Amino acid sequence: MSTPQFSILLYVKKDLDSLHHFLQDSHSFFAKFQIPFQVIIASNQGQKNLQQKLTDVCEKFKAHVPIQIFFIEDAKGRAETLLRALQRPLATDWIILSETTLSIPLADHLKLLQELMQAPEARYIWGDRTIHKVNSLRQSKSRRISLERFFTPIVQERYSITTPDPFCEVGVLRLSKAQPALQLLHLRSKSWYFHLFLIQNLKKNSSPARLVPILDTGNPSIDFSVWKEACRLVF
Repeated sequence: MSTPQFSILLYVKKDLDSLHHFLQDSHSFFAKFQIPFQVIIASNQGQKNLQQKLTDVCEKFKAHVPIQIFFIEDAKGRAETLLRALQRPLATDWIILSETTLSIPLADHLKLLQELMQAPEARYIWGDRTIHKVNSLRQSKSRRISLERFFTPIVQERYSITTPDPFCEVGVLRLSKAQPALQLLHLRSKSWYFHLFLIQNLKKNSSPARLVPILDTGNPSIDFSVWKEACRLVF
């Protein structure tokens, strides 16, 4: 098996069906381009039955895609789990943060990765669904996206940020450059969202956010409630 050129970092709570489809689709997609990659799965759900089921799902794909699993049981929420995973020794410098529902097409994942690889001074590049030719936040009828659209101005005011898409959770990090910033992140306890706190870090360091247009198909997730997680950010 070839040495992976990048890693995809996922948080998994209970939606193993979406994880299965993600592993299947990502292997098929990147195989077309002959790009070897690795999947890193981070979870703070320590139930033995979930650990075994997660391991069973991954075993079906390990012959094709290297998979690393981190169980970080004392992490509180998705954002902290991802951050703690990023602070562990990882095999690649390029990390795509993604989500199992593949609401953001894999072609846009690749576009983000290419943008960062072509910008040697950048630490991270993030997706922005509002500047795509199909403005997902404005046009989508998905309940998830409708709630994100409702909460966006509230979160912008609450955190004093101007980014048009604070709820987008797909982006790419160059770990060797991003690690100092990651060590300074102050996450909201039990937060699902990670990108928002990177934005705050950029603002404090007077660094403009690098945003790339991406599409969101509106796929829902059974792993979290937008209403609950957005309220956790605001109140």
